[in-house]
Amino acid sequence: MKSSLKSLTSLTLLCATLLSGAALADNSSSMLGTWTGVSNVAVIGDAPKHHEPGDGSNVKFVKTNFTIVIEAQEGRNFSGHWKSGSHEENIAGALMNDMKSGVIVDSDGSATFKRINANVLDLCYVHLPSANNKSSVALCSEYRRQ
Repeated sequence: MKSSLKSLTSLTLLCATLLSGAALADNSSSMLGTWTGVSNVAVIGDAPKHHEPGDGSNVKFVKTNFTIVIEAQEGRNFSGHWKSGSHEENIAGALMNDMKSGVIVDSDGSATFKRINANVLDLCYVHLPSANNKSSVALCSEYRRQ
């Protein structure tokens, strides 16, 4: 009888541990929150997000503070906005099947990212010349959830 009770107690503890681990695993796929970082940016032309006026004749290298705010998530999809200085833009994104990598789009570009851990994103963004050829941008940076 003692052996059965001890086995039942051990089994109960094991199940509780596994279930709490599953709950934590589900939470680790959450993108919700505010993420901040300093972007290392290569800019051709005018890029108001990066506060760099230009005529498009050469490449400028700038550092820009960025904030990504993810306000909603449903399964593997999420939405929010990112901002730099006074510029703010809506974004939509999706997680890949591994729930660590994904893509983000805004009105003129896209980013790929990989989650280093639950609170760190490694992200690269690109936008190609727009219809009016004002700018092209390439950047990679690390963002941390606040």
